[in-house]
Amino acid sequence: MSKYHFITTMSRDYYDTIGYKMIETFNNSLSNSVEVYSEDQLPYESKVLDQPRLHRFLDDLGETRARAFAYKAYALIDAFENPKKKYLTFLDADMVCFRPITDEFLDVLIKDNLIVYVGVTHKTYGSHCDSCFFILNTEHSYYNEFVSMYKDIYESRKILNEELFVKPNDSYVLAWCITQAEKQGHACIDLHPERKSLSPVAETILGTYIRHFKASRKINENMLKYIDKAISGMAKKKDPARILELFDRRIRRK
Repeated sequence: MSKYHFITTMSRDYYDTIGYKMIETFNNSLSNSVEVYSEDQLPYESKVLDQPRLHRFLDDLGETRARAFAYKAYALIDAFENPKKKYLTFLDADMVCFRPITDEFLDVLIKDNLIVYVGVTHKTYGSHCDSCFFILNTEHSYYNEFVSMYKDIYESRKILNEELFVKPNDSYVLAWCITQAEKQGHACIDLHPERKSLSPVAETILGTYIRHFKASRKINENMLKYIDKAISGMAKKKDPARILELFDRRIRRK
């Protein structure tokens, strides 16, 4: 039986655009189906976020930039509070998988450490992480404290304190909790310690399996065609990562 619980979150609009492709590719590649948290009802089995605390948070925010990240944050909080497996694995909805990912591969990444994540250093906003992918060990001795810190940042509205968080998004919250864990001596594994890229998935070991289509790339009309081309190309012994990398470069040049 798998030790991994995979989750993602998306809106109906995003599902209709490319989210359905993300679900399809990961469900075809993982040991368990991805559990989807949604902002509204999807034509796919999902857990609709309709929590009083989420609505209170949105009411307190008003029309601020933090609203864009609130649904993901409270989906994570719900998953943190209700762990289903030893390892909780988050996958962003703007990623696709083109090669099977085994539990054995994930075991090598996480071992018995607290968390595996993808680090980022921004020249303006400093060190944080790309929360598109992480594995959190729910049986780790520091897990409950980690979850309590994450929840408190939102429930106490510390997320709006610009002295603590230069941007009000979940990447900085996750990075802050990781830093606190490391200060307590708990190992947190960075898959991108070189910190050379702001979109680093392709630069890590994950790049052999996953592509992350950020910003305009995730709604490019040719993206779905290239994803299918990459996956079907594996049967002809073509490198799917190479196919998607060429597409990614074309979009970035535009």
